[in-house]
Amino acid sequence: MNSAGRLRAYLARSEAARRIHFRLRYEVYCRETGFEPAEQHPEGIERDAFDEHAEHFLVGHEGHPPEARWVGTMRLILPGKRPLPTTANCRLFPEVVPDPDRPAVEVSRLIVRGASPEVLYHLCQASQEYAQRHGYSRMFFLVRPALARLLRVHGLPVDVCGAPHRHRGTRIPCLTHTDEAGAALQAWRQRLRLPAPSEVPHYTAWEDPGLGRRQQHAGAADPFDPVLGTAKVAAGGI
Repeated sequence: MNSAGRLRAYLARSEAARRIHFRLRYEVYCRETGFEPAEQHPEGIERDAFDEHAEHFLVGHEGHPPEARWVGTMRLILPGKRPLPTTANCRLFPEVVPDPDRPAVEVSRLIVRGASPEVLYHLCQASQEYAQRHGYSRMFFLVRPALARLLRVHGLPVDVCGAPHRHRGTRIPCLTHTDEAGAALQAWRQRLRLPAPSEVPHYTAWEDPGLGRRQQHAGAADPFDPVLGTAKVAAGGI
């Protein structure tokens, strides 16, 4: 299979990778949608206190120039000293309150360029794989109703888990169980006719861009070129 242009998901562990993630968020949430005030982010990156306890992801096209390469971002907020945003700010149903026996993460800052189902799939699959690897049995997210419906259209087991929440419009607190989401994502992957996970991993962790590239993608273009350019991106709804 020709890998040129194939989408890949990356766990952005290096400073260079995270900076691209934050800059994409700035382009969407500050410049395009006005979700966050641009004047509060003079460096051209959008981040908040939850980023200190989160994992950050990127989706990009292999072999594309920097201005067209990056097409998706997402973060997973991990449990810590402060509660997850959805559990702290929403009126959840009694049966879904925080439970130490069912640890959870929260999917947040989801961006999908061009409303691409494949980009959305890669972000959903990366979050599920990470949660499963690290023992998180549930994933929360706070989304617009349209995105909740879209995820269900693609077969994901999305449950409304609380009352609608007013935050820059109506947002719906939702929950999915990691194991159930895994089976649904496998079916979605087959519908997209993507290679089996044994051939292409769900995501690649980049601790150090130079070392990781030499070890795993010898000869490939540098996926963490710092140039972002002026590519148009669109918010996925979180």
